Amino acid sequence: RNVLPGTVALKGDVRARSPEDRNNVEIFMRQIAEGVATAHRVSVNVDFRTEFIETTNAEGPTEAVVRAARGAGLDVKPDRQPMSFSEDFAHFAAAVPGCFLLLGNGEVGAHAQPLHSDDYDFNDDVLPIGVAFWTALVRDRLTIQHEDSR
Repeated sequence: RNVLPGTVALKGDVRARSPEDRNNVEIFMRQIAEGVATAHRVSVNVDFRTEFIETTNAEGPTEAVVRAARGAGLDVKPDRQPMSFSEDFAHFAAAVPGCFLLLGNGEVGAHAQPLHSDDYDFNDDVLPIGVAFWTALVRDRLTIQHEDSR
């Protein structure tokens, strides 16, 4: 335990709610790392990469999702605040306005476990709810497109 390594690597993930917050985290990480390196007369290399950006729902698609969900009789909690899901969808929604929907899986037992946990259990009972929502959304969008083409 008394042998000091010649090199050390620290890795981690950063999730932020905005590009500004993520930029500030990077600035602070660099400042801290450089301060520690200076204090101990060593060198440091900070390699900060952004693989996942925050997911932000656009107004129009969110309105369509809320309308469809309510039309399907679902309890809706619309939220357009950026979320840090680590989803590829965020990159799509940054290029083309979109809405990331959280359908839910249940609130008790294994159905209440986080998606990536080792005891997660998909709740098959939500399938009809999802079908009802997606059917309502498609009907809503087709109706609007049909009206726009008149």
